[in-house]
Amino acid sequence: NNSGSVTGRMMSAGGVFNNQTDGAIMRGAALTGTAVANNEGTWNLGSSSEGNNTGMLEVNNNSAFNNRGEFILDNDKNAVHINQSGTLYNTGHMNISNSSHNGAVNMWGGNGRFINDGTIDVSAKSLVVSANNAGDQNAFFWNQDNGVINFDHDSASAVKVTHSNFIAQNDGIMNISGTGAVAMEGDKNAQLVNNGTINLGTAGTTDTGMIGMQLDANATADAVIENNGTINIFANDSFAFSVLGTVGHVVNNGTVVIADGVTGSGLIKQGDSINVEGMNGNNGNSSEVHYGDYTLPDVPKPNTVSVTSGSDEAGGSMNNLNGYVVGTNVNGSAGKLKVNNASMNGVEINTGFTAGTADTTVSFDNVVEGSNLTDADAITSTSVVWTAKGSTDASGNVDVTMSKNAYTDVATDASVNDIAKALDAGYTNNELFTSLNVGTTAELNSALKQVSGSQATTVFREARVLSNRFSMLADAAPKVGNGLAFNVVAKGDPRAELGNNTEYDMLALRKTIDLSESQTMSLEYGIARLDGDGAQKAGDNGVTGGYSQFFGLKHQMSFDNGMNWNNALRYDVHNLDSSRSIAFG
Repeated sequence: NNSGSVTGRMMSAGGVFNNQTDGAIMRGAALTGTAVANNEGTWNLGSSSEGNNTGMLEVNNNSAFNNRGEFILDNDKNAVHINQSGTLYNTGHMNISNSSHNGAVNMWGGNGRFINDGTIDVSAKSLVVSANNAGDQNAFFWNQDNGVINFDHDSASAVKVTHSNFIAQNDGIMNISGTGAVAMEGDKNAQLVNNGTINLGTAGTTDTGMIGMQLDANATADAVIENNGTINIFANDSFAFSVLGTVGHVVNNGTVVIADGVTGSGLIKQGDSINVEGMNGNNGNSSEVHYGDYTLPDVPKPNTVSVTSGSDEAGGSMNNLNGYVVGTNVNGSAGKLKVNNASMNGVEINTGFTAGTADTTVSFDNVVEGSNLTDADAITSTSVVWTAKGSTDASGNVDVTMSKNAYTDVATDASVNDIAKALDAGYTNNELFTSLNVGTTAELNSALKQVSGSQATTVFREARVLSNRFSMLADAAPKVGNGLAFNVVAKGDPRAELGNNTEYDMLALRKTIDLSESQTMSLEYGIARLDGDGAQKAGDNGVTGGYSQFFGLKHQMSFDNGMNWNNALRYDVHNLDSSRSIAFG
């Protein structure tokens, strides 16, 4: 629970963090697992003077961020990112004037949810965008009954979901301003439904060319834009609907109102060439239809931990900090939490500082400030590579010293002992070493195996297979005369496939010369050009391109008794481009 000022980025893999009404957070957070962050105070996502993403908000896995206070994103260095099944729920006020990405809120797949039942003022390029295809269970943007979105940006969309399996539903009010602005834009199999009110401009606006709901050129046949509410058009040359492709359902069961004095505006930008179904469609359509096919997500119930001020004595009620993570930064600073009457049980400290120093012992003062703070020695590190030692200073505040453990002391797999020793000897603060600050011993064992290259075997195996394929192709080569044989196989032929989506073109030539009645000499040459997708599995490698050449010399002598004496010399050259995949942490 925070009632003061936190300057570090918060990391939490579980538990609940509450920013109270008088609390101020100056950076974002990384929420994973089932972590919950509740904001009733002020939460800023960094500033323009900081590095990229130092203050971003990541809502990952099954975590949730609930805003009931003031949420501010006013710089081009940070944004909100929803991954997997993360939920962003706003019932307060969000003020968004800039973003580091195309949208202030970026949804990266899975079945993430952004639900608004408060007020959002947006002058950034977009409020919410899809950044990758969602999962089969769909990802959602839902503006609820009390939700108000005020969007103002030229040639931009408030809601833009251009990847597969996204749902956007408006049950509240969307006020759209800006020449060329779009309220709700979708592509692929997007389902856009308006049950509330969309206002395109305001009375007397000079903005033009606005759209209420739009399907883009790559929309599929099951894409939907459906109006069951009201779309008010106050801008000239503006339309309730637009369809840039040739398929998808356009439904108007609701009302489209074009204000007095507005010119050049209408129901759908493409006119009667696009069929608008529903009670108030075009082309004589007047039957109510619905194509939206989905179930809205549950509204999150904020998981809060009440703060009891109690007394400053040990007998007062104790605050629960379980799940709170002290964020540390590249510049050596750390987040600070102000609270009284709290145990440090369940508190962790992360290793963000390691990117800025090669020191193996680093101290942080006053990471928790207050009175009656107990169990400082219970603070633990988020990484098994570092050990945290908490202590209480003379003022009663909590300090932490972080000490690096030797990789050889932490790793339990004997096969990684050599690479662990080498890394211990060369420890510094580059990205390789910071990436090794993993949470468990098993993760470190896996990471060291990948770094060592012991699991990178696919390219070598494919080279051996390729050599064998050449032999088979040369042996099967049809003769074309004068002892010359020729064979070829091209990409697209099943015989020209290797693993990891690798294909090749191969040429095989063989020239056979009769040395005598009982002796022959064969010369072989081949070349193959390869294209592949690279590594497909963590720790392994894979072919991305390159070529191989094959040289062979064979001699055969026949004897009268039916026996043959065969000699062969083979030289293969593989000039293969490859990539190696490493994924851990």
